[in-house]
Amino acid sequence: MRLKQYINELAMKKGTIIKAPIYKVEDSYKQDIILSNGLKFKFVCHNFRNAFGFEDGLWEVSFEDEEKRKYQVQKPEGTVLELFAALQKVLITFLSKTNPSNFRFTADVDEKSRVKLYDIIAKKLKKKGWKYSKKSTSIAVIYTFTKEK
Repeated sequence: MRLKQYINELAMKKGTIIKAPIYKVEDSYKQDIILSNGLKFKFVCHNFRNAFGFEDGLWEVSFEDEEKRKYQVQKPEGTVLELFAALQKVLITFLSKTNPSNFRFTADVDEKSRVKLYDIIAKKLKKKGWKYSKKSTSIAVIYTFTKEK
């Protein structure tokens, strides 16, 4: 089965709960996610105002586990793909609700599987009208998205 198809199927997996609605806290939007195995995560999208040369700031997309640490891919088998499927759904909801002009997310350069999954999400977003750049540094792979005009 192709990875892209598998991610789409996981997005519909019974037991994955994306708590509604996405909520705003200061300059951030957050969304609670509970996976089918009970692990809890928080989608966080924070706006860095007047940063990185963007007039209206840059939205930084990340996700954290319930202990509020940045998520590292070391969870039980199947969790990673289920989480990415849920994150993809939440990200698309965030984009349609807030209509930002730009955002970014990053992966550690050593996390090859995360980079591959982010590549899939980036290609899906490109089909939805987002232009993106992918830049690799010695420590991270940075995906920056801007609305196509």
